[in-house]
Amino acid sequence: MILTARLLQFILFLSSFIFCLEFPIFFKHEASLGYEDNFMRFSDIEINAYHIEENTENDYLGDSNTYDSAILSSSLQMKISPKIIKSYKTNFIFKYKYNKYSSSQLKSYVSLLGRFEMKLAPYSWIKFSYSLLPDYYLRTYIDRDLLPLDYYPCSFSNEIVYLSFSHKIPLNKTWVDYRFVMNNQFYNKYFTEFDSKIYGFEITLKSKMLKSYYSNFTYLYYSSDNISYDNYEIFESSKMDRSYIRNGFKFYIKKTFKNLFISNVGV
Repeated sequence: MILTARLLQFILFLSSFIFCLEFPIFFKHEASLGYEDNFMRFSDIEINAYHIEENTENDYLGDSNTYDSAILSSSLQMKISPKIIKSYKTNFIFKYKYNKYSSSQLKSYVSLLGRFEMKLAPYSWIKFSYSLLPDYYLRTYIDRDLLPLDYYPCSFSNEIVYLSFSHKIPLNKTWVDYRFVMNNQFYNKYFTEFDSKIYGFEITLKSKMLKSYYSNFTYLYYSSDNISYDNYEIFESSKMDRSYIRNGFKFYIKKTFKNLFISNVGV
């Protein structure tokens, strides 16, 4: 992907530039262990029905022998805070995350993130972020563009770029954040009829007005363009345009506790 290559070159350029400056560096490591009883989201019919292809090369379970899996997640984050412009706080954040599924190597994945942020004033930031999930496996599906009808692994890459700006409003500890998003979702060769380019916008009102509470209210609008639609070399793609519009509202509130076993509760 041309966009991916250019952005990675830009991140490498920023990295080489900031290493020429004096700055503090902070590292953060996180690890977690979880479990899912249906980690590939099979329906009840799929789980309970008999499948003649079971334990074959094209098994609908892919490389897994079970429906459940333990999940080990590990991430490493590096934050660099150089003094590029006096009186403006700046951060470069780089994060690497790896999720390991014990039942499936195909499902295990790596994600990468790079973000630049500059604080202009209290509650006012400019942020530019790039994240990439190079290969995320969903499960195996039948590719109906090919005969005979066999199961093939379905995976996609997910690339997200966003630019945001926030500023305070005349309410105590309350500010507004504007975010412009570009998202590319490109599938592997068996399922390219799902390839999409998504553009979106979010405006969020955020507040810490009440002590120990954080809340936000968001309006969002996203437009997805199914870029492989009308490609008549793909038989199934000519039947369905998977473009869509997504818009609506989100609300979130979190209560933080001090000196308790539970640190916070959110809805």
